[in-house]
Amino acid sequence: MQSITLYFLRVSKKSVMKIGFFSYFDPVMLHKFYRTVILGLLILIYAVIRPEAQSFQEKPVNTGPQDPPFLHEGAGWADSLMSRMNLEERIAQMIMVYGYSNMGELHEKAVLKQVKRQKVGGILFFQGEPLEQARLTNLYQEAAQIPLLVAIDGENGLGMRLENTISYPTTMILGAISDRHLIYRLGVEMGEQFRRLGVHMNLAPVADINNNPANPVIGSRSYGADRNNVASKVVAMLEGMQDQRVLVAAKHFPGHGDTDTDSHRTLPVIAHDRARLDSIELFPFRQAIYRGLTGIMVAHLQVPELDPRENRATTLSRPTITGVLKEDLGFKGLIITDALNMKGLSSHFEPGIREVEAVKAGNDILLMPADVDQAIAAIKKAVRQGEIFQEQIDSSCRKILQAKYWTGAYRKEAIQMEDLLEDLNDPAYQVLYRDLAEHSLVLALNNNDVLPLAALEATTLATVTISRDGSINGSRITDKYLEGDHFTLASEADFDALDQLIRKLDRYNTLIVNVLNTSRRASRKYGISDKTLYFLNQIDPDTKLIVNVAGVPYALGRFSAIKHLDALILSHEESSLYQELVLQAIFGGASFSGRLPVSAGSFLPAGTGWDTGPASRLGYASPLEVGLHPDTLLKMDAIIQEAIRQKAMPGCQVLVARSGKVVWHRSYGHHTYGRRRPVQENDIYDLASITKIASVTAALMRLRDQGLFHEDSLLGNYPP
Repeated sequence: MQSITLYFLRVSKKSVMKIGFFSYFDPVMLHKFYRTVILGLLILIYAVIRPEAQSFQEKPVNTGPQDPPFLHEGAGWADSLMSRMNLEERIAQMIMVYGYSNMGELHEKAVLKQVKRQKVGGILFFQGEPLEQARLTNLYQEAAQIPLLVAIDGENGLGMRLENTISYPTTMILGAISDRHLIYRLGVEMGEQFRRLGVHMNLAPVADINNNPANPVIGSRSYGADRNNVASKVVAMLEGMQDQRVLVAAKHFPGHGDTDTDSHRTLPVIAHDRARLDSIELFPFRQAIYRGLTGIMVAHLQVPELDPRENRATTLSRPTITGVLKEDLGFKGLIITDALNMKGLSSHFEPGIREVEAVKAGNDILLMPADVDQAIAAIKKAVRQGEIFQEQIDSSCRKILQAKYWTGAYRKEAIQMEDLLEDLNDPAYQVLYRDLAEHSLVLALNNNDVLPLAALEATTLATVTISRDGSINGSRITDKYLEGDHFTLASEADFDALDQLIRKLDRYNTLIVNVLNTSRRASRKYGISDKTLYFLNQIDPDTKLIVNVAGVPYALGRFSAIKHLDALILSHEESSLYQELVLQAIFGGASFSGRLPVSAGSFLPAGTGWDTGPASRLGYASPLEVGLHPDTLLKMDAIIQEAIRQKAMPGCQVLVARSGKVVWHRSYGHHTYGRRRPVQENDIYDLASITKIASVTAALMRLRDQGLFHEDSLLGNYPP
């Protein structure tokens, strides 16, 4: 027996794919399967590759307000409808009720009544299941005299509300990403999924600047504490969704970030002066308006600088909505209230009164009034008494109808139920998810450029995974780069256990500590115990200490007192994807490029982060993540299994890498036909004798791409 390698290479303008094929081969059988295996793999290499997601197109920066795109379409359709609508019907178009797809028949009938009898203009869906939501949407749309505007509060995608759908990273994780093109792509993908489910409006993105770490309602829902970072992400997200003709509602105007109270329970007070509001809170909204923002949601806040009346929420404040938002900022899109049944509002204004005040303030869409009939009657009465001008009702109604035209809602097309779940969960969407996760990783400290790790031949590695009970084992992907020893530790382990582990670690020169099971709450020390900090401070100063924290950015402030810390990483989540990516990045198989979206106390300011540049070693990914369809590799797998069955070879090992990522690494069969020793991934092969075959095969494939060689021709044609 002899060891040989067949090494194929395809080169194109955009990609290189390598297939390393290591096997013990019977030379006598080679001629029987040479054409089957070689040509089969050649065909597979040329298999269909999924196209890249829609590319980001940088739009020119505007220096003033830009009209939302829906204002330039559907005016004739809107006017035609309005000519047949009475005052009550026009008011009803301004009302959006809530809907659930998991509350049963009684709820379904109640919503159907609001659609048929009260003729409400829209529905905001909350929790449920996508197939049932699609059924209900079709039912409600069929019953509606005028097409409904269907909305969802999906800041991080459909998965935020619906089972069996994709939930993308939290907004603050997205805030750590430096490449805004990825945020635009996310907006596009979310828009595709919304449209597939018949959703016309997303109550997002969050434009609040979370400059108060104690904020109980915004927190990780914000892109961060830096106004430019927040504005950039808001604009990229809205442009992605609006390019799919999905309306958005940037929220929560005029800015809900600097408060430590929850408007769901009380009325928060924002006590800043106008100069501060213009500089910070209003900044992201202004930038979004300059880029054609289609909608804004107004928060239940008390801002004395804008409206000094006691307990006057911004939602009901004409100086705030008409004065600041419409006149000062020049916004012409849809203005939607936050839910009118929230305590921040309902504690101070009765049903009917709050809806009248919301219209007087300048809102176009009244979200979830407590009593629809009472709201319509109260607004109609206010119009009849001259308290509200009918022109204002007509203006709001016309905007809403034009928005319905722009989204395509006016066509009242039924949602196609066939393949709905499959479409919403297309595996291609996972490609962007992985990109978002990798680009969000933050290398907050990198003393002496310790990362990515170099000189692995001189490295002795240990990993310690710290969790609440010490039972969670961290990812072992480090063993693909360097075999090490792995330990676990409870965050509240007693000092004897801590000291015992510290002594064991003395014989390693590199230590990776993974801190899991963290908390979002400062009152809980972000889940970083004092004993964990004690443990880290006892590590030998000569040991390279790398700490990886799966938590919120604020948690990094807990490590400011560690005396000897070579690298500090924020990996956000303890899911396998984030943890495998961060460990790859430590070894150079992935990259660090993220920035802290908020400050970690005085220790690390917002914007902190090291770039490690392009990957310096092979990383690991799924085939789709590098543009390779999995079916290609499954066909290759079948060819190999057949070759072993026919005894063309006793076994082999196959590694497929593309764009610097290993996407397939499997072992097949045995070392010999005696079937005594299975092939394993850590087998070592002598490749010295097969370099001629490997290099010639690669060269011939390249020549075939150029049309200079064909495998069915005679060798005598090619000696020159």
